[in-house]
Amino acid sequence: MDDDRIGAPIHCPSLTVVGASTPTRFYGGLSDKNLSDGFAARMVFIAPTKRPERGNPRDNGLAVPEPLRNAIKEAQKTFPWPSMNSQGNWRTPDVQPHLYEVPWADDAAEAEWLAIEDWQEAEIDRDETRDGLVGRLAENAIRLATLRALSRGPSQPSVNVEDVRWANAIMLASVRSLDDGVDKYMSSSQFEQLCQAILSSLRSSRGGSMYRAELLKRRGISGSDTRTFDAAILRLQETREIEKTDGKRFVLSPASSG
Repeated sequence: MDDDRIGAPIHCPSLTVVGASTPTRFYGGLSDKNLSDGFAARMVFIAPTKRPERGNPRDNGLAVPEPLRNAIKEAQKTFPWPSMNSQGNWRTPDVQPHLYEVPWADDAAEAEWLAIEDWQEAEIDRDETRDGLVGRLAENAIRLATLRALSRGPSQPSVNVEDVRWANAIMLASVRSLDDGVDKYMSSSQFEQLCQAILSSLRSSRGGSMYRAELLKRRGISGSDTRTFDAAILRLQETREIEKTDGKRFVLSPASSG
């Protein structure tokens, strides 16, 4: 190893990326490997169940609300920094930061988090393929719980039971969102993409049903040949995702309509 090329160490690196995407774009870019190598488990998924109302802020949404800005400044003032020189160290990668340990409020709070770890391990024991999806759930939960504790009482923060339950609820919703997105939008072949396009079109239709002629005109379906389309319909019927009908109209099964 060339010692001259070794750079200065980065103490306590922490990278957070906040992004937004549509389900078809995001899950279309994932691969089976991403679901097993821990990439997906490092993420927290927030998926709305319905479209948000249209916003029209006067400042175009670019300004931080004044109450929020003041609350952040006040929290920074009251947080018990370990030393006078520590406040800006997290901004400098080559400076060893002064760490502050946020304690548990009581034994019950710690037990609540240990229960999350137990659930995580049990889920992986039940199905080892889940490791790439839930392998960091407890870790992410304690991070969220700590942030909530800091926001509640920056002068004397401590993680309580409600902080842990709040964080666990977010992480469980994240996993459900990931499972649902993978099931509905992720595909590993053109044939699977066609199956997903058929299901997506039926889910967006009234009553979960659509005539064959109309379905064949939908995006993601219209370019497929008749033999491949019929094979996709047969596959979805055999997996009980759509009902077996006369072939003129296709209907989602109750299990797929949710």
